Order: sequence, then structure tokens, then C-alpha cells
Amino acid sequence: MNTKELEKIIDGTSKKSTAGKVWTITKLLSSATWITGKFIAKNTPTVLGAAWEIKKEINEVIVDEYQSYKKEQKELEMDERIKMLTHKGEGR
Repeated sequence: MNTKELEKIIDGTSKKSTAGKVWTITKLLSSATWITGKFIAKNTPTVLGAAWEIKKEINEVIVDEYQSYKKEQKELEMDERIKMLTHKGEGR
């Protein structure tokens, strides 16, 4: 791509016709779009893989915390039952 011609178009000193200017700018935009598309296509699997791993780790932490919470609640419930049974036994 002729970047000097593009600079002239931007500066307003280009002697190209309007169609020529439009064509030069269109080529630049097409090239930039193509390069961006290739970059996205190349890196999408990596990004998706990283996102999947992060999601998996978050799910594991949530499950671990939930199981820990359930275990703690069961222990508290058992302690309460033991206290109730102990108090009933003392009342006799």
C-alpha cells in the first residue's frame, strides 16, 4: 500500500481524482479489516480456552464453598440435636 499517497490524501495535497482517493482509502480499510479479522480468528481459540478455564475454576470454587457450607450447617444441626437430647436427659 502506498502510504505516501494516503498521507497526501489526508493532507489534501493529492492530485488523484476523487475516485482514486476513494479507491486508496477503500484499499486501506479493506487491508486493515482483513488483518484484524485474521488476528481475531487466530486468537479466538486461545481466548475461549482461557475463558473456559476461568469459568471451570470459578465453578469449582463455588461448589467447594457450597459443600463446605452444607457440612457446617449439618454440624451445627447435629450440635443442636445433641444439646437438646442432653438437656432432656438431665431433666429426668
